[in-house]
Amino acid sequence: MPKRQHTVFTSLLRTFSITVSLGLILVGILILFAVNKSFDNLVASKHEMILELFSENIRYEILTGSHLSIREKCNLLIKKEAIDNIIISNIRGEVIYESLPETAEVSRTSKFVVERTVYFDDEKTQPAAMVSMRFNTGIIRGLYYRIMGVSLFVLMTIAAIAFLMLKRVAHRISAPLHTLSQTAESGNLEDLSLLDQPNIKGDLSEVVILTSSIRKLAQQTLQSNQYRIETKKAEAVYQVAQQIAHDIRAPVAALDLLAGTLVDIPEEKRVLIRNASQRIKDIANNLLGRNIHQAQHDERPNQAMRRTWLISSIIESIVSEKRGQFRTKTGIRIEAKLDEKSYGLFAKVSAVELKRVISNLVNNSVEAMTDEGVIEIGLFQHNNSTLCLYVKDDGTGIPPDILGKLGQKGVTYGKGGTDSGLGLGVYHAKVAAESWGGELKIESTEGQGTQISLLLPKESPPSWFVPRLEVAPDSRIVTLDDDPTIHQIWRERFHALRNGGGNRIKLDNLSTPDAIRTWVEKNDTHNALFLCDYELLNFKETGLDLIEELNLQDQAILVTSHFEEEVVLMNCARLGVKCIPKSLASLVPIGLRPQS
Repeated sequence: MPKRQHTVFTSLLRTFSITVSLGLILVGILILFAVNKSFDNLVASKHEMILELFSENIRYEILTGSHLSIREKCNLLIKKEAIDNIIISNIRGEVIYESLPETAEVSRTSKFVVERTVYFDDEKTQPAAMVSMRFNTGIIRGLYYRIMGVSLFVLMTIAAIAFLMLKRVAHRISAPLHTLSQTAESGNLEDLSLLDQPNIKGDLSEVVILTSSIRKLAQQTLQSNQYRIETKKAEAVYQVAQQIAHDIRAPVAALDLLAGTLVDIPEEKRVLIRNASQRIKDIANNLLGRNIHQAQHDERPNQAMRRTWLISSIIESIVSEKRGQFRTKTGIRIEAKLDEKSYGLFAKVSAVELKRVISNLVNNSVEAMTDEGVIEIGLFQHNNSTLCLYVKDDGTGIPPDILGKLGQKGVTYGKGGTDSGLGLGVYHAKVAAESWGGELKIESTEGQGTQISLLLPKESPPSWFVPRLEVAPDSRIVTLDDDPTIHQIWRERFHALRNGGGNRIKLDNLSTPDAIRTWVEKNDTHNALFLCDYELLNFKETGLDLIEELNLQDQAILVTSHFEEEVVLMNCARLGVKCIPKSLASLVPIGLRPQS
Protein backbone atom coordinates (compact mmCIF):
# COMPACT_ATOMS: atom_id res chain seq x y z
CA MET A 1 0.00 0.00 0.00
CA PRO A 2 2.69 2.55 0.86
CA LYS A 3 4.63 1.64 -2.30
CA ARG A 4 1.49 2.18 -4.44
CA GLN A 5 0.82 5.55 -2.81
CA HIS A 6 4.39 6.59 -3.52
CA THR A 7 4.04 5.54 -7.18
CA VAL A 8 0.76 7.41 -7.71
CA PHE A 9 2.06 10.59 -6.07
CA THR A 10 5.27 10.40 -8.05
CA SER A 11 3.27 10.05 -11.29
CA LEU A 12 1.23 13.08 -10.39
CA LEU A 13 4.41 15.07 -9.76
CA ARG A 14 5.88 13.89 -13.06
CA THR A 15 2.67 14.89 -14.84
CA PHE A 16 2.90 18.24 -13.10
CA SER A 17 6.52 18.58 -14.23
CA ILE A 18 5.59 17.86 -17.84
CA THR A 19 2.63 20.23 -17.66
CA VAL A 20 4.78 23.01 -16.23
CA SER A 21 7.44 22.45 -18.90
CA LEU A 22 4.89 22.48 -21.70
CA GLY A 23 3.28 25.55 -20.13
CA LEU A 24 6.64 27.26 -20.09
CA ILE A 25 7.11 26.45 -23.77
CA LEU A 26 3.60 27.71 -24.56
CA VAL A 27 4.21 30.93 -22.63
CA GLY A 28 7.47 31.41 -24.52
CA ILE A 29 5.76 30.86 -27.87
CA LEU A 30 3.06 33.36 -26.93
CA ILE A 31 5.75 35.85 -25.95
CA LEU A 32 7.55 35.32 -29.26
CA PHE A 33 4.25 35.70 -31.11
CA ALA A 34 3.61 38.98 -29.29
CA VAL A 35 7.13 40.14 -30.14
CA ASN A 36 6.54 39.16 -33.78
CA LYS A 37 3.30 41.10 -33.87
CA SER A 38 4.93 44.13 -32.30
CA PHE A 39 7.85 43.82 -34.72
CA ASP A 40 5.46 43.82 -37.67
CA ASN A 41 3.66 46.85 -36.27
CA LEU A 42 6.97 48.65 -35.78
CA VAL A 43 8.07 47.89 -39.35
CA ALA A 44 4.66 48.98 -40.66
CA SER A 45 4.82 52.21 -38.64
CA LYS A 46 8.30 52.97 -39.93
CA HIS A 47 7.29 52.37 -43.56
CA GLU A 48 4.12 54.43 -43.21
CA MET A 49 6.14 57.21 -41.57
CA ILE A 50 8.65 57.15 -44.46
CA LEU A 51 5.80 57.41 -46.97
CA GLU A 52 4.09 60.17 -44.96
CA LEU A 53 7.20 62.32 -44.72
CA PHE A 54 8.21 61.64 -48.33
CA SER A 55 4.71 62.51 -49.60
CA GLU A 56 4.90 65.81 -47.71
CA ASN A 57 8.43 66.42 -49.06
CA ILE A 58 7.35 65.99 -52.71
CA ARG A 59 3.90 67.54 -52.28
CA TYR A 60 4.99 70.84 -53.75
CA GLU A 61 6.47 69.09 -56.82
CA ILE A 62 3.25 67.05 -57.26
CA LEU A 63 1.16 70.22 -57.01
CA THR A 64 3.22 72.01 -59.66
CA GLY A 65 3.98 69.04 -61.91
CA SER A 66 7.78 69.24 -61.44
CA HIS A 67 8.48 65.71 -62.67
CA LEU A 68 12.26 66.02 -62.84
CA SER A 69 12.42 67.00 -59.18
CA ILE A 70 10.03 64.14 -58.29
CA ARG A 71 12.28 61.66 -60.09
CA GLU A 72 15.42 62.95 -58.36
CA LYS A 73 13.85 62.75 -54.90
CA CYS A 74 12.45 59.25 -55.58
CA ASN A 75 15.85 57.97 -56.72
CA LEU A 76 17.51 59.49 -53.65
CA LEU A 77 14.97 57.84 -51.32
CA ILE A 78 15.37 54.43 -53.02
CA LYS A 79 19.14 54.62 -52.45
CA LYS A 80 18.69 55.40 -48.74
CA GLU A 81 15.82 53.03 -47.88
CA ALA A 82 15.02 49.38 -48.69
CA ILE A 83 12.44 50.26 -51.35
CA ASP A 84 11.81 48.16 -54.44
CA ASN A 85 9.28 50.32 -56.19
CA ILE A 86 7.65 53.77 -56.02
CA ILE A 87 4.58 54.58 -58.10
CA ILE A 88 2.98 58.04 -58.30
CA SER A 89 -0.21 58.37 -60.32
CA ASN A 90 -2.77 61.12 -60.87
CA ILE A 91 -6.52 60.94 -60.37
CA ARG A 92 -6.98 59.62 -63.89
CA GLY A 93 -4.88 56.59 -63.06
CA GLU A 94 -2.02 57.78 -65.25
CA VAL A 95 1.40 57.01 -63.86
CA ILE A 96 3.45 60.15 -63.23
CA TYR A 97 6.51 58.27 -61.98
CA GLU A 98 7.37 54.62 -61.51
CA SER A 99 10.65 53.02 -60.43
CA LEU A 100 10.92 49.31 -61.28
CA PRO A 101 12.81 46.77 -59.11
CA GLU A 102 16.29 45.86 -60.30
CA THR A 103 15.60 42.10 -60.35
CA ALA A 104 12.57 39.85 -60.14
CA GLU A 105 14.17 37.99 -57.20
CA VAL A 106 14.38 41.20 -55.16
CA SER A 107 10.81 42.09 -56.14
CA ARG A 108 9.51 38.77 -54.74
CA THR A 109 10.87 39.70 -51.31
CA SER A 110 8.85 42.91 -51.26
CA LYS A 111 6.06 41.88 -48.90
CA PHE A 112 5.03 45.27 -47.59
CA VAL A 113 3.16 47.84 -49.67
CA VAL A 114 1.92 51.20 -48.36
CA GLU A 115 -0.08 53.84 -50.16
CA ARG A 116 -0.95 57.47 -49.49
CA THR A 117 -3.46 59.74 -51.17
CA VAL A 118 -2.89 63.46 -51.91
CA TYR A 119 -6.14 65.43 -51.94
CA PHE A 120 -7.25 68.47 -53.89
CA ASP A 121 -9.57 70.12 -51.38
CA ASP A 122 -9.23 71.11 -47.76
CA GLU A 123 -11.91 68.63 -46.67
CA LYS A 124 -9.89 65.68 -48.09
CA THR A 125 -12.84 64.34 -50.08
CA GLN A 126 -11.41 64.13 -53.61
CA PRO A 127 -8.02 62.57 -54.32
CA ALA A 128 -5.48 64.33 -56.51
CA ALA A 129 -2.70 61.76 -56.65
CA MET A 130 -1.68 58.41 -55.20
CA VAL A 131 1.80 57.60 -53.89
CA SER A 132 2.57 53.87 -53.48
CA MET A 133 5.74 52.25 -52.12
CA ARG A 134 6.78 48.60 -52.09
CA PHE A 135 9.37 47.94 -49.39
CA ASN A 136 11.96 45.16 -49.50
CA THR A 137 11.43 43.26 -46.24
CA GLY A 138 13.45 40.19 -47.24
CA ILE A 139 16.67 41.11 -45.45
CA ILE A 140 15.11 42.27 -42.22
CA ARG A 141 12.63 39.37 -42.24
CA GLY A 142 15.47 36.85 -42.70
CA LEU A 143 17.33 38.39 -39.78
CA TYR A 144 14.17 38.20 -37.72
CA TYR A 145 13.67 34.50 -38.54
CA ARG A 146 17.24 33.74 -37.48
CA ILE A 147 16.62 35.54 -34.20
CA MET A 148 13.38 33.59 -33.76
CA GLY A 149 15.20 30.29 -34.36
CA VAL A 150 17.84 31.09 -31.78
CA SER A 151 15.14 32.22 -29.34
CA LEU A 152 13.18 28.98 -29.82
CA PHE A 153 16.33 26.93 -29.27
CA VAL A 154 17.08 28.81 -26.07
CA LEU A 155 13.47 28.41 -24.98
CA MET A 156 13.53 24.65 -25.57
CA THR A 157 16.80 24.40 -23.64
CA ILE A 158 15.31 26.32 -20.73
CA ALA A 159 12.21 24.08 -20.80
CA ALA A 160 14.37 20.93 -20.71
CA ILE A 161 16.37 22.26 -17.80
CA ALA A 162 13.17 23.21 -16.03
CA PHE A 163 11.76 19.71 -16.59
CA LEU A 164 14.84 18.09 -15.05
CA MET A 165 14.75 20.50 -12.15
CA LEU A 166 11.06 19.81 -11.55
CA LYS A 167 11.73 16.07 -11.58
CA ARG A 168 14.37 16.62 -8.96
CA VAL A 169 12.03 18.81 -6.93
CA ALA A 170 9.33 16.16 -7.24
CA HIS A 171 11.72 13.55 -5.95
CA ARG A 172 12.74 15.76 -3.05
CA ILE A 173 9.07 16.38 -2.20
CA SER A 174 7.91 12.80 -2.70
CA ALA A 175 10.76 11.30 -0.63
CA PRO A 176 9.80 12.97 2.65
CA LEU A 177 6.11 12.37 1.94
CA HIS A 178 6.86 8.68 1.35
CA THR A 179 8.80 8.58 4.60
CA LEU A 180 5.87 10.25 6.33
CA SER A 181 3.38 7.70 4.99
CA GLN A 182 5.59 4.80 6.00
CA THR A 183 6.01 6.28 9.44
CA ALA A 184 2.27 6.84 9.82
CA GLU A 185 1.53 3.27 8.74
CA SER A 186 4.11 1.82 11.11
CA GLY A 187 2.59 3.76 13.98
CA ASN A 188 5.92 5.33 14.98
CA LEU A 189 4.62 8.86 15.75
CA GLU A 190 8.05 10.00 16.83
CA ASP A 191 9.15 9.97 13.19
CA LEU A 192 6.50 12.67 12.43
CA SER A 193 9.09 15.12 13.60
CA LEU A 194 10.54 14.81 10.08
CA LEU A 195 7.90 17.38 9.04
CA ASP A 196 9.78 19.97 11.04
CA GLN A 197 13.14 19.23 9.40
CA PRO A 198 14.66 22.15 7.51
CA ASN A 199 15.10 20.18 4.30
CA ILE A 200 11.36 19.51 4.00
CA LYS A 201 10.41 23.13 4.67
CA GLY A 202 13.16 24.17 2.28
CA ASP A 203 11.79 21.96 -0.48
CA LEU A 204 8.31 23.42 -0.11
CA SER A 205 9.72 26.94 0.02
CA GLU A 206 11.70 26.40 -3.19
CA VAL A 207 8.54 25.46 -5.07
CA VAL A 208 6.86 28.69 -3.96
CA ILE A 209 9.90 30.79 -4.83
CA LEU A 210 10.26 29.16 -8.24
CA THR A 211 6.61 29.75 -9.11
CA SER A 212 6.81 33.37 -8.04
CA SER A 213 10.04 33.90 -9.99
CA ILE A 214 8.58 32.50 -13.21
CA ARG A 215 5.55 34.75 -12.86
CA LYS A 216 7.75 37.84 -12.33
CA LEU A 217 10.02 36.86 -15.21
CA ALA A 218 7.10 36.66 -17.63
CA GLN A 219 5.79 40.05 -16.54
CA GLN A 220 9.20 41.68 -16.82
CA THR A 221 9.72 40.17 -20.29
CA LEU A 222 6.44 41.56 -21.59
CA GLN A 223 7.11 44.98 -20.07
CA SER A 224 10.65 45.01 -21.47
CA ASN A 225 9.45 44.16 -24.97
CA GLN A 226 6.75 46.83 -24.89
CA TYR A 227 9.22 49.44 -23.64
CA ARG A 228 11.72 48.48 -26.35
CA ILE A 229 9.08 48.81 -29.07
CA GLU A 230 7.95 52.23 -27.82
CA THR A 231 11.56 53.36 -27.51
CA LYS A 232 12.33 52.34 -31.09
CA LYS A 233 9.28 54.22 -32.36
CA ALA A 234 10.28 57.36 -30.45
CA GLU A 235 13.84 57.07 -31.71
CA ALA A 236 12.64 56.74 -35.31
CA VAL A 237 10.52 59.90 -35.04
CA TYR A 238 13.35 61.79 -33.36
CA GLN A 239 15.88 60.73 -35.99
CA VAL A 240 13.60 61.82 -38.83
CA ALA A 241 13.02 65.23 -37.23
CA GLN A 242 16.73 65.66 -36.52
CA GLN A 243 17.59 64.69 -40.10
CA ILE A 244 15.18 67.27 -41.48
CA ALA A 245 16.60 69.94 -39.20
CA HIS A 246 20.14 69.02 -40.20
CA ASP A 247 19.50 68.72 -43.93
CA ILE A 248 17.56 71.98 -44.26
CA ARG A 249 18.49 74.37 -41.48
CA ALA A 250 22.23 73.75 -41.32
CA PRO A 251 22.91 74.70 -44.99
CA VAL A 252 20.63 77.72 -44.64
CA ALA A 253 22.54 78.85 -41.55
CA ALA A 254 25.76 78.54 -43.54
CA LEU A 255 24.18 80.56 -46.35
CA ASP A 256 23.20 83.31 -43.89
CA LEU A 257 26.73 83.35 -42.47
CA LEU A 258 28.23 83.56 -45.94
CA ALA A 259 25.85 86.35 -46.98
CA GLY A 260 27.01 88.44 -44.04
CA THR A 261 30.62 88.27 -45.26
CA LEU A 262 29.98 89.19 -48.89
CA VAL A 263 31.15 92.77 -48.57
CA ASP A 264 31.79 93.38 -52.26
CA ILE A 265 28.37 92.19 -53.46
CA PRO A 266 25.80 94.96 -54.11
CA GLU A 267 23.03 95.20 -51.57
CA GLU A 268 20.41 94.25 -54.16
CA LYS A 269 22.04 90.82 -54.49
CA ARG A 270 22.55 90.50 -50.74
CA VAL A 271 18.85 91.15 -50.24
CA LEU A 272 18.05 88.51 -52.86
CA ILE A 273 20.22 85.95 -51.04
CA ARG A 274 18.70 86.86 -47.69
CA ASN A 275 15.13 86.62 -49.02
CA ALA A 276 15.79 83.25 -50.65
CA SER A 277 17.33 81.98 -47.41
CA GLN A 278 14.35 83.22 -45.41
CA ARG A 279 11.92 81.46 -47.76
CA ILE A 280 13.76 78.18 -47.25
CA LYS A 281 13.64 78.64 -43.47
CA ASP A 282 9.93 79.48 -43.63
CA ILE A 283 9.23 76.30 -45.59
CA ALA A 284 11.31 74.23 -43.14
CA ASN A 285 9.55 75.77 -40.13
CA ASN A 286 6.18 75.13 -41.74
CA LEU A 287 7.10 71.49 -42.31
CA LEU A 288 8.57 70.90 -38.84
CA GLY A 289 5.63 72.73 -37.23
CA ARG A 290 3.22 70.03 -38.38
CA ASN A 291 2.38 67.12 -36.06
CA ILE A 292 4.61 64.28 -37.23
CA HIS A 293 1.98 61.68 -36.23
CA GLN A 294 -0.87 63.49 -38.01
CA ALA A 295 -2.52 61.16 -40.48
CA GLN A 296 -4.07 63.89 -42.59
CA HIS A 297 -2.40 67.11 -43.71
CA ASP A 298 -4.26 70.37 -43.95
CA GLU A 299 -3.25 72.10 -47.19
CA ARG A 300 -5.05 75.35 -46.41
CA PRO A 301 -2.85 78.44 -45.97
CA ASN A 302 -1.71 78.86 -42.40
CA GLN A 303 -4.00 81.53 -40.95
CA ALA A 304 -1.77 81.93 -37.89
CA MET A 305 0.97 83.41 -40.14
CA ARG A 306 -1.29 86.14 -41.54
CA ARG A 307 -0.49 89.76 -40.88
CA THR A 308 -0.49 93.04 -42.75
CA TRP A 309 2.19 92.96 -45.47
CA LEU A 310 3.44 95.52 -47.99
CA ILE A 311 2.51 93.74 -51.22
CA SER A 312 4.84 95.72 -53.50
CA SER A 313 7.81 94.58 -51.41
CA ILE A 314 6.74 90.93 -51.74
CA ILE A 315 6.47 91.37 -55.51
CA GLU A 316 9.95 92.92 -55.72
CA SER A 317 11.39 90.04 -53.72
CA ILE A 318 9.82 87.24 -55.77
CA VAL A 319 10.57 88.96 -59.11
CA SER A 320 14.26 89.13 -58.20
CA GLU A 321 14.19 85.46 -57.25
CA LYS A 322 12.43 84.32 -60.44
CA ARG A 323 14.81 86.34 -62.62
CA GLY A 324 17.67 84.43 -61.08
CA GLN A 325 15.87 81.11 -61.48
CA PHE A 326 15.14 81.61 -65.19
CA ARG A 327 18.28 83.53 -66.10
CA THR A 328 19.16 80.88 -68.72
CA LYS A 329 15.91 81.63 -70.62
CA THR A 330 17.31 84.77 -72.16
CA GLY A 331 14.29 85.35 -74.38
CA ILE A 332 11.85 85.57 -71.47
CA ARG A 333 11.71 88.80 -69.43
CA ILE A 334 10.17 88.93 -65.96
CA GLU A 335 9.19 92.46 -64.96
CA ALA A 336 7.59 94.12 -61.92
CA LYS A 337 4.94 96.67 -62.89
CA LEU A 338 5.01 98.98 -59.86
CA ASP A 339 4.61 102.73 -59.51
CA GLU A 340 3.90 105.37 -56.88
CA LYS A 341 0.22 104.39 -56.75
CA SER A 342 1.05 100.76 -55.91
CA TYR A 343 3.79 101.69 -53.43
CA GLY A 344 1.62 101.90 -50.29
CA LEU A 345 -0.81 99.00 -50.82
CA PHE A 346 -1.09 96.56 -47.91
CA ALA A 347 -3.08 93.34 -47.46
CA LYS A 348 -3.48 90.85 -44.63
CA VAL A 349 -1.96 87.64 -46.00
CA SER A 350 0.66 85.00 -45.26
CA ALA A 351 3.81 86.23 -46.99
CA VAL A 352 5.14 82.69 -47.38
CA GLU A 353 1.94 81.50 -49.06
CA LEU A 354 1.66 84.60 -51.27
CA LYS A 355 5.23 84.17 -52.49
CA ARG A 356 4.45 80.55 -53.25
CA VAL A 357 1.33 81.56 -55.17
CA ILE A 358 3.18 84.15 -57.28
CA SER A 359 6.05 81.73 -57.84
CA ASN A 360 3.67 79.00 -59.08
CA LEU A 361 1.87 81.40 -61.42
CA VAL A 362 5.16 82.64 -62.89
CA ASN A 363 6.30 79.04 -63.36
CA ASN A 364 3.05 78.29 -65.19
CA SER A 365 3.60 81.28 -67.49
CA VAL A 366 7.17 80.21 -68.28
CA GLU A 367 6.11 76.63 -69.03
CA ALA A 368 3.25 77.77 -71.26
CA MET A 369 5.36 80.24 -73.27
CA THR A 370 7.71 79.78 -76.20
CA ASP A 371 11.35 80.84 -76.08
CA GLU A 372 10.47 84.56 -76.06
CA GLY A 373 8.00 86.74 -74.21
CA VAL A 374 7.31 89.01 -71.26
CA ILE A 375 5.87 88.05 -67.87
CA GLU A 376 4.54 91.01 -65.91
CA ILE A 377 3.79 90.99 -62.17
CA GLY A 378 1.83 94.11 -61.30
CA LEU A 379 -0.16 95.73 -58.53
CA PHE A 380 -2.77 98.47 -58.46
CA GLN A 381 -5.72 99.67 -56.39
CA HIS A 382 -8.84 98.04 -57.82
CA ASN A 383 -11.29 100.17 -55.81
CA ASN A 384 -11.46 101.86 -52.41
CA SER A 385 -11.39 98.57 -50.50
CA THR A 386 -9.61 96.16 -52.85
CA LEU A 387 -6.20 95.83 -54.46
CA CYS A 388 -5.33 93.73 -57.49
CA LEU A 389 -2.15 91.66 -57.84
CA TYR A 390 -1.78 90.12 -61.28
CA VAL A 391 0.56 87.89 -63.28
CA LYS A 392 0.34 88.54 -67.02
CA ASP A 393 2.10 86.91 -69.97
CA ASP A 394 1.97 87.26 -73.75
CA GLY A 395 2.06 83.54 -74.40
CA THR A 396 -0.20 81.36 -76.51
CA GLY A 397 -3.28 81.84 -74.32
CA ILE A 398 -5.88 79.30 -73.23
CA PRO A 399 -8.80 77.91 -75.27
CA PRO A 400 -12.26 79.00 -74.04
CA ASP A 401 -13.32 75.44 -73.23
CA ILE A 402 -10.34 75.04 -70.89
CA LEU A 403 -10.46 78.60 -69.52
CA GLY A 404 -13.79 78.07 -67.80
CA LYS A 405 -12.44 75.04 -65.93
CA LEU A 406 -9.11 76.45 -64.72
CA GLY A 407 -8.96 76.80 -60.96
CA GLN A 408 -10.89 73.58 -60.51
CA LYS A 409 -9.29 70.46 -59.08
CA GLY A 410 -7.22 68.50 -61.59
CA VAL A 411 -7.57 70.93 -64.52
CA THR A 412 -4.33 72.00 -66.22
CA TYR A 413 -3.25 73.31 -69.61
CA GLY A 414 -0.10 74.21 -71.51
CA LYS A 415 2.44 72.30 -69.43
CA GLY A 416 5.20 72.13 -72.01
CA GLY A 417 2.77 71.23 -74.76
CA THR A 418 1.45 68.20 -72.88
CA ASP A 419 -1.41 67.39 -70.54
CA SER A 420 0.97 66.70 -67.65
CA GLY A 421 0.67 68.24 -64.23
CA LEU A 422 -2.06 68.06 -61.63
CA GLY A 423 -3.50 71.55 -62.10
CA LEU A 424 -2.88 72.46 -58.46
CA GLY A 425 -0.92 75.72 -58.97
CA VAL A 426 -3.96 77.76 -60.02
CA TYR A 427 -6.18 75.84 -57.63
CA HIS A 428 -3.87 76.65 -54.72
CA ALA A 429 -3.88 80.34 -55.73
CA LYS A 430 -7.69 80.28 -55.76
CA VAL A 431 -7.90 78.63 -52.32
CA ALA A 432 -5.33 81.04 -50.87
CA ALA A 433 -7.05 84.14 -52.26
CA GLU A 434 -10.43 83.02 -50.91
CA SER A 435 -8.94 82.19 -47.49
CA TRP A 436 -7.70 85.81 -47.32
CA GLY A 437 -11.15 87.17 -48.14
CA GLY A 438 -10.42 87.76 -51.84
CA GLU A 439 -10.99 86.04 -55.15
CA LEU A 440 -9.14 84.79 -58.22
CA LYS A 441 -9.90 85.90 -61.78
CA ILE A 442 -8.52 84.40 -65.00
CA GLU A 443 -8.57 86.18 -68.34
CA SER A 444 -7.04 84.77 -71.50
CA THR A 445 -7.19 85.10 -75.28
CA GLU A 446 -5.75 82.46 -77.56
CA GLY A 447 -2.70 83.74 -79.36
CA GLN A 448 -2.39 86.84 -77.16
CA GLY A 449 -1.74 85.76 -73.57
CA THR A 450 -3.15 85.18 -70.10
CA GLN A 451 -3.66 87.28 -67.00
CA ILE A 452 -4.43 85.82 -63.57
CA SER A 453 -5.50 88.36 -60.95
CA LEU A 454 -5.80 88.09 -57.17
CA LEU A 455 -8.28 90.60 -55.73
CA LEU A 456 -7.49 91.08 -52.04
CA PRO A 457 -9.02 93.30 -49.32
CA LYS A 458 -6.88 96.39 -48.80
CA GLU A 459 -5.54 97.07 -45.30
CA SER A 460 -4.50 100.34 -43.69
CA PRO A 461 -0.71 100.94 -43.59
CA PRO A 462 0.98 100.14 -40.25
CA SER A 463 2.31 102.93 -38.05
CA TRP A 464 5.96 102.45 -39.12
CA PHE A 465 5.24 103.04 -42.82
CA VAL A 466 5.97 106.32 -44.66
CA PRO A 467 3.23 106.66 -47.31
CA ARG A 468 4.60 109.94 -48.69
CA LEU A 469 7.84 111.86 -48.23
CA GLU A 470 7.19 115.59 -47.93
CA VAL A 471 10.07 118.09 -47.53
CA ALA A 472 10.30 121.86 -47.22
CA PRO A 473 11.76 123.84 -50.17
CA ASP A 474 14.85 124.77 -48.12
CA SER A 475 15.50 121.31 -46.61
CA ARG A 476 18.89 119.69 -46.11
CA ILE A 477 18.62 116.02 -47.11
CA VAL A 478 21.30 113.77 -45.59
CA THR A 479 21.48 110.18 -46.88
CA LEU A 480 23.50 107.57 -45.01
CA ASP A 481 24.10 104.35 -46.96
CA ASP A 482 27.05 102.13 -47.91
CA ASP A 483 25.54 101.42 -51.36
CA PRO A 484 26.32 104.05 -54.05
CA THR A 485 23.25 102.91 -55.99
CA ILE A 486 20.94 104.22 -53.28
CA HIS A 487 22.71 107.58 -53.24
CA GLN A 488 22.19 107.80 -57.00
CA ILE A 489 18.46 107.04 -56.60
CA TRP A 490 18.04 109.81 -54.03
CA ARG A 491 20.01 112.26 -56.19
CA GLU A 492 17.69 111.63 -59.14
CA ARG A 493 14.56 111.81 -57.00
CA PHE A 494 15.46 115.11 -55.31
CA HIS A 495 16.90 116.59 -58.51
CA ALA A 496 13.46 116.22 -60.07
CA LEU A 497 11.95 117.79 -56.95
CA ARG A 498 14.31 120.78 -57.16
CA ASN A 499 13.26 121.35 -60.75
CA GLY A 500 9.69 121.36 -59.55
CA GLY A 501 10.14 124.30 -57.19
CA GLY A 502 12.42 123.01 -54.47
CA ASN A 503 15.56 124.60 -55.89
CA ARG A 504 16.90 125.39 -52.43
CA ILE A 505 17.02 121.74 -51.37
CA LYS A 506 20.55 120.55 -50.59
CA LEU A 507 21.59 116.91 -50.67
CA ASP A 508 24.55 115.35 -48.79
CA ASN A 509 25.55 111.71 -49.32
CA LEU A 510 27.33 109.94 -46.45
CA SER A 511 28.47 106.33 -46.14
CA THR A 512 30.08 105.81 -42.69
CA PRO A 513 29.13 106.39 -39.05
CA ASP A 514 31.99 108.85 -38.55
CA ALA A 515 30.84 110.85 -41.57
CA ILE A 516 27.37 111.45 -40.14
CA ARG A 517 28.81 112.23 -36.71
CA THR A 518 31.05 114.86 -38.28
CA TRP A 519 28.18 116.29 -40.34
CA VAL A 520 25.93 116.69 -37.28
CA GLU A 521 28.78 118.31 -35.35
CA LYS A 522 29.53 120.90 -38.04
CA ASN A 523 26.05 121.70 -39.42
CA ASP A 524 22.74 123.03 -38.22
CA THR A 525 20.27 120.13 -38.17
CA HIS A 526 17.16 122.33 -37.82
CA ASN A 527 15.94 121.87 -41.42
CA ALA A 528 17.66 118.52 -42.03
CA LEU A 529 16.00 115.24 -42.98
CA PHE A 530 18.10 112.12 -42.45
CA LEU A 531 17.48 109.03 -44.63
CA CYS A 532 19.54 106.31 -42.92
CA ASP A 533 20.28 102.74 -43.88
CA TYR A 534 20.05 100.13 -41.13
CA GLU A 535 22.90 97.79 -42.07
CA LEU A 536 26.30 99.41 -42.66
CA LEU A 537 28.85 96.88 -43.82
CA ASN A 538 32.06 96.57 -41.79
CA PHE A 539 30.61 98.69 -38.96
CA LYS A 540 29.05 97.44 -35.75
CA GLU A 541 26.73 100.46 -35.50
CA THR A 542 23.37 100.32 -37.24
CA GLY A 543 21.46 103.26 -38.62
CA LEU A 544 19.11 103.11 -35.63
CA ASP A 545 22.08 103.18 -33.24
CA LEU A 546 23.33 106.39 -34.89
CA ILE A 547 19.88 107.98 -34.91
CA GLU A 548 19.57 107.36 -31.16
CA GLU A 549 23.17 108.40 -30.44
CA LEU A 550 22.82 111.73 -32.32
CA ASN A 551 19.28 112.37 -31.05
CA LEU A 552 17.79 112.52 -34.56
CA GLN A 553 14.58 110.60 -33.82
CA ASP A 554 12.27 113.45 -34.94
CA GLN A 555 14.19 114.11 -38.16
CA ALA A 556 15.19 110.65 -39.38
CA ILE A 557 13.61 107.94 -41.52
CA LEU A 558 15.04 104.42 -41.72
CA VAL A 559 15.50 103.25 -45.34
CA THR A 560 16.28 99.55 -45.14
CA SER A 561 15.66 96.13 -46.57
CA HIS A 562 15.26 94.84 -42.98
CA PHE A 563 11.93 96.61 -42.52
CA GLU A 564 10.01 93.31 -42.05
CA GLU A 565 12.20 92.07 -39.17
CA GLU A 566 10.52 92.19 -35.78
CA VAL A 567 13.60 93.45 -33.93
CA VAL A 568 14.01 96.38 -36.33
CA LEU A 569 10.33 97.32 -36.11
CA MET A 570 10.38 97.13 -32.31
CA ASN A 571 13.38 99.45 -32.11
CA CYS A 572 11.76 101.84 -34.60
CA ALA A 573 8.62 101.94 -32.45
CA ARG A 574 10.72 102.55 -29.35
CA LEU A 575 12.48 105.53 -30.98
CA GLY A 576 9.43 106.78 -32.89
CA VAL A 577 11.23 106.35 -36.23
CA LYS A 578 9.35 105.44 -39.43
CA CYS A 579 10.58 103.21 -42.27
CA ILE A 580 10.79 103.13 -46.06
CA PRO A 581 11.58 99.79 -47.76
CA LYS A 582 14.90 100.29 -49.55
CA SER A 583 13.82 98.29 -52.59
CA LEU A 584 10.97 100.78 -53.07
CA ALA A 585 13.02 103.97 -52.65
CA SER A 586 12.47 104.76 -56.31
CA LEU A 587 8.67 104.51 -55.85
CA VAL A 588 7.95 106.40 -52.63
CA PRO A 589 6.00 109.57 -53.51
CA ILE A 590 7.98 112.77 -52.81
CA GLY A 591 6.49 116.23 -52.66
CA LEU A 592 7.04 119.77 -51.37
CA ARG A 593 5.18 121.06 -48.36
CA PRO A 594 4.54 124.75 -47.72
CA GLN A 595 7.18 126.35 -45.55
CA SER A 596 5.78 127.41 -42.18
